[in-house]
Amino acid sequence: MAFGAPPELANAVASLRAQSAPCEIVVVNSGGGPAKEILTEHLDVIRLISVETRLYAGAVRNIGIDASTTRYVAFLASDCLATDGWVKGRLDAHRAGYDAVPSNVAPQRGASVAARAVWLWLYSARLGTSPQVDDQIYNLSYNRTLFRHFGYFPPGVRIGEDSIFNRRLDKKIEIAKDADIRHVHCFDQTSEAVAQNIQARARRRVQKCIAPDYRDPNRFCARIRELKRQRLAHTMSALQ
Repeated sequence: MAFGAPPELANAVASLRAQSAPCEIVVVNSGGGPAKEILTEHLDVIRLISVETRLYAGAVRNIGIDASTTRYVAFLASDCLATDGWVKGRLDAHRAGYDAVPSNVAPQRGASVAARAVWLWLYSARLGTSPQVDDQIYNLSYNRTLFRHFGYFPPGVRIGEDSIFNRRLDKKIEIAKDADIRHVHCFDQTSEAVAQNIQARARRRVQKCIAPDYRDPNRFCARIRELKRQRLAHTMSALQ
């Protein structure tokens, strides 16, 4: 999944091609950009769908679902890398009877102190070593039949399309919560870039999670404190 054909898209595709288990690769890029040029060396083994219009992630996911043909469907963002076993581990878990299989977030090799700090802060509940939290189960792969039973991802929301879809599945399917599958989220390395990333995430989180409390300063501050407490608890647990 890509927006504006970023250069790192080629690395994401390469990480899928390097997997020990072969997989069908569909690249969906919205917002235009030179996707074909960036993926020149991969074009003979992938399907590239690029549209000029900007699409939210839900719409991009839905296009990928319909454009792919395999029994199990997983999603990888252009700023992520699939680590060794990302495909095989999912397939093994699905074949063992699980309808959905999550992926934890591994640290980026050679990352700067700033990048490692933001990785720990954002993903402390999704490292695979910290206690599993139900609402932190993300990056799922799915048995394709689930889309027939539960519909597709909401195409018109800015963020959280996966959370909305996964809530439909809650307690209705088997999720492989203990599968040792990981991917890397690649962050910019400078402190300035990391700060800008966090600010953008914070604005989106306020809009999504706290917007109903925004006009009431007391409720807003209480909600902020609670979210901070939860995040700090996850981080301290991961450090132990």
